[in-house]
Amino acid sequence: MKFKYIKNGKILIRISDGRKQRPVKRDLTTLRKILTEFTEHTATYKNTYFWQSPSTASSRRSLERKSRFVGNFEPDLIGINVTLEFELSVSCRYIYTHKNIVVNGSRVTARTITTIHKEIDAILAAYDAVLEAA
Repeated sequence: MKFKYIKNGKILIRISDGRKQRPVKRDLTTLRKILTEFTEHTATYKNTYFWQSPSTASSRRSLERKSRFVGNFEPDLIGINVTLEFELSVSCRYIYTHKNIVVNGSRVTARTITTIHKEIDAILAAYDAVLEAA
């Protein structure tokens, strides 16, 4: 069995010609999908501080429940553990957003999400090239 290593940034993935090719690609595409959903969700609530708060308390709590996003990703094969949390808290006057992004046990900024997203795209492109060459 032949192993090839693709190094892009800090992520190192082992691509083999055996049976573990599909789970690695599936894990990467799942992680990419979760990251994309989180970025789109946070972009929706980007300038919420300037929004007008709903008038009734039930409307405010409903908005908080609808806007909550929790994504956990802990695959076995690629070794990247990602926890994404997004919450909206609505007061009588303002709307506040809270983000918590943890990658491999350390808290990071939202910019790291786009960096990881670009690295995954590059790895998937190289992964497909390795599979076509094999």
